[in-house]
Amino acid sequence: MKTSLILSALIAGCGASAELRTRYATETARCIANERAIIDRQGTSYEQDRDDLDAERARCNAALQQIGGE
Repeated sequence: MKTSLILSALIAGCGASAELRTRYATETARCIANERAIIDRQGTSYEQDRDDLDAERARCNAALQQIGGE
């Protein structure tokens, strides 16, 4: 999530539109919720959780970069 924190600061600091900030905040919240769901789920191995968490973080970073790059 380092990338998302950096992009958050850039978006907020560059006077981004309210719509852009809302989209970014919504996606960030979705990313956090998905990460928590992966961590909190039962019946999966550590390796599966780690792989799924890595995939979710990659998805989030790409989505946040796309929003920040528009």
